[in-house]
Amino acid sequence: MSKEKLTARPAAHDYRKELEGRFKSRALLLNMDYAGLSTDERRPYQIVNGIACIGICGVLCNDPGWWDETSYGDIQDEVSMAADDAQVKGIMLIGNTPGGETDQAFETAGVLAEAAKLKPMWAVASPIAYSAGYLLLSQAAKIYVPQITGGVGSIGVYAVHFDYSKMLQDAGIGVTIISAGAGKNEASPLAPLSDDAKARMAAEINRLYGEFVASVARGRNMPESEVVKLGAFLYEGSKASLGAGLADQAGTLDSAMADFAKHLATAAPMGSAASADSSNGKKGARMEGKDQANQLGTVAAPPPAAPTAEQLETIRAEANKTGYAAAAEVIDTCLLAGVGIKNTAGVRMSVAETAQHFINAKMPIADVRAALMAAKAEGTDANEMRGQSMPGDGAGNGGSNIETQKPAKSMKQIAEEKYRKEGLLK
Repeated sequence: MSKEKLTARPAAHDYRKELEGRFKSRALLLNMDYAGLSTDERRPYQIVNGIACIGICGVLCNDPGWWDETSYGDIQDEVSMAADDAQVKGIMLIGNTPGGETDQAFETAGVLAEAAKLKPMWAVASPIAYSAGYLLLSQAAKIYVPQITGGVGSIGVYAVHFDYSKMLQDAGIGVTIISAGAGKNEASPLAPLSDDAKARMAAEINRLYGEFVASVARGRNMPESEVVKLGAFLYEGSKASLGAGLADQAGTLDSAMADFAKHLATAAPMGSAASADSSNGKKGARMEGKDQANQLGTVAAPPPAAPTAEQLETIRAEANKTGYAAAAEVIDTCLLAGVGIKNTAGVRMSVAETAQHFINAKMPIADVRAALMAAKAEGTDANEMRGQSMPGDGAGNGGSNIETQKPAKSMKQIAEEKYRKEGLLK
């Protein structure tokens, strides 16, 4: 540290101007609004040509403790703020991360997906976005990857268990573990991992992997089976990334920002009919499906008891064009449930409209079943259910004439029993 005497700067010194001069070559690294005097002007991101630049950098984690880590909470806050910011026309996710923790990763992806409904959202790997980083970028409508050094992928989950018991034994160190509660200490590094503990850890890894696959499939408008086929490999370079369907355009941060600015200057506002296919590439169909679902709120046609053969054939034909592998199962599940879900206006759709809605959104079959079961279990009034039998076993058990007497069981209980019996719910 220098021993030179420090002199006070003049009271009229313009610190903002000084900072702008020192950091003008690092515009994306410093949000100059922080140097302003007004608290209302301060933002945790920089706005360039109406685009909020959100950094997804370093190791991603729930509770950062190191210099190069990024908090999921910070990402959620910044994206939510940008979505509500009147000065922000679009959001650019800038990824430079090897990935990170699972804790809060899927919740953060959900926040990004919701924000993408409010403001156009693009992303760029600058240069890489792997694992949890790619999970977040996959929620954007368009993804850029540098041609040579860029990379995306690593769609997988893993956990590590260290067993130090043999090392301690060789060193003459005995370990005594006292615990209460089954499974409390089963993953201790001071003892070997039992087969049961290993199976439970594997089950949790598989559960999280399923969430990962489902999130990427929804974000990229891909069947889950295709995401699984990609494995957890790294797709390096734009040729491999685009070929795998994990990115849409070769380009750098500069080219992505320039293209996004042009897109925002000419695109119709989100929510309008003209914006349905404005996101380009693979995301066009996904956004169109969402817009169609929102527009259903203007239709109040009375739902038929069951879809016609012609309706089902049309739905299947359209689904085959999109390559949605689960389309047939979705249709069968909707027919089995025999009830439609409500649209955004609160009007119950027909079975055919419900099946079409699920297929447009390419919804995972597990989510389809959950939505239909919720519709079955919903507290529907007698007028809406008149003439329909409660889902039971066909012999009057579990159902009754809803017009004449109250069912012995709640709709939720009956629906759950039906789906368990048919193997749709465990």
